[in-house]
Amino acid sequence: MAGYTFAITYENMELAGWINEKLFDAFLVGTVPIYRGAPDVHDYFPTTVSSTLGVSRPARSSRQVCASLGEDEIETYRDNARAFIASDRYRPFTKQAFAELLVEAVEEDLASRT
Repeated sequence: MAGYTFAITYENMELAGWINEKLFDAFLVGTVPIYRGAPDVHDYFPTTVSSTLGVSRPARSSRQVCASLGEDEIETYRDNARAFIASDRYRPFTKQAFAELLVEAVEEDLASRT
């Protein structure tokens, strides 16, 4: 994926909050995602990163968006995605955050049994 400017990153379903690794893989390697999935995806990312997300919606075709972005815009997008990955807003999507959530759920379950 890293060798391409754009990557199709469609989710398996369009469900609020359903965001999986496809989108983050694109962020991590500096590829601009052409995303279709969670209708609320913009709630999870800063505008600088989510501006191209959901471009496959009928209002603008993916082809139009890709063709309209210049090299400077693409590089700015890559920089913004890297900044997001380095920020605290990315933390809820990390393995560490998932592990903490799982441990908390198990501890709560065990406590409710005693």
